[in-house]
Amino acid sequence: MAYNKIGIVGATGLLGQELTRALVDEGYDVVPFSRQTTTVAGLPTQVLKSLVGFDVVISTVGHRGMKEQIPLIQQAKRDGVKRFVPSEFGIDPRAPAAQADFFKPKREVFAALKAADFIDGWTAISSGFLDSVIPAFATFDSTSSTVKIHGNGDLQYPFTVRYDIGRILAYTFKHPKQYKDTWLAVANEWLSLKEIAQIIKVKSGKELLMENVGLDDSTPVLRLLEENGWSTFSREDQTIDLPAKLADLKDYIDV
Repeated sequence: MAYNKIGIVGATGLLGQELTRALVDEGYDVVPFSRQTTTVAGLPTQVLKSLVGFDVVISTVGHRGMKEQIPLIQQAKRDGVKRFVPSEFGIDPRAPAAQADFFKPKREVFAALKAADFIDGWTAISSGFLDSVIPAFATFDSTSSTVKIHGNGDLQYPFTVRYDIGRILAYTFKHPKQYKDTWLAVANEWLSLKEIAQIIKVKSGKELLMENVGLDDSTPVLRLLEENGWSTFSREDQTIDLPAKLADLKDYIDV
């Protein structure tokens, strides 16, 4: 394979854990980084000091830590990392939503990434909403036999399984020239929250009520999108020729 040693920053997060697991399964030498020593996918985490000897660094930090990627990008460049994968998961910066003030840190990080000019460039994945957020968007309450969905629930959004992102990245690392400075827009399926509520209803085998609840600070991105009629990326930009068959998203919707 073209690359071997992969560092994952933010590895203890929900996305970082799944990317670590997928890349380990694909046979890569993965080092998960975190501020405190623990284990991820059976691997001990390390405190980030040097990136010398790493072929690729993947950042999976959340929105709050987005600008922390700028010094990370600069260190990776100094230490000779060949390729950087920024934490662009979610909103595609080419989409109208990305121009909102809320996403200004994403734009600043990407400018720093291009300025760094890594020898093998970067690969970025826009994933829409990850499977891990579904319970927050459509919450099953067994005590009241209710599915509570945020907003009106009518708009369809792309949802993506985290493990599949790791599988796709693993393939791109085997073909560095093909995926240099490349965007991939990945979706296992486009679903509205009402459609997700219906899936939960069928899986539960119960007659569930659906309750619409307001959009608030617990779902800031969903609120921003719905209030403006935006999506995380457009269907036209979705990558069709993905190098791996994606999982059935319905298998990741639990009750």
